[in-house]
Amino acid sequence: MSGKVAVITGGPQGIGAGLVAGYRRRGWSVVTSARTITPAEDPYVLSVAGDIADPATADRIIGAALARFGRIDTLVNSQPYQVRGAQLLPGRQDD
Repeated sequence: MSGKVAVITGGPQGIGAGLVAGYRRRGWSVVTSARTITPAEDPYVLSVAGDIADPATADRIIGAALARFGRIDTLVNSQPYQVRGAQLLPGRQDD
């Protein structure tokens, strides 16, 4: 084991899942999160459920990583952040 720890949001699918697998192949421990996530069978992968748009989720992820592994060496945000019902860029509605 490398002794290094990665936090990867959006780990259960897509790019996030590939990142989790890649870091594990290199011997890293991984803390991963998503709104709905199942516990990992790998003892070096910690799953934390929550919506990353909620600041309390970020606090829980970081706290869980430090409690379980004692450090964080890198963070990758692969979980999409969505704002529902809001216009992200100013302009006309028909633009």
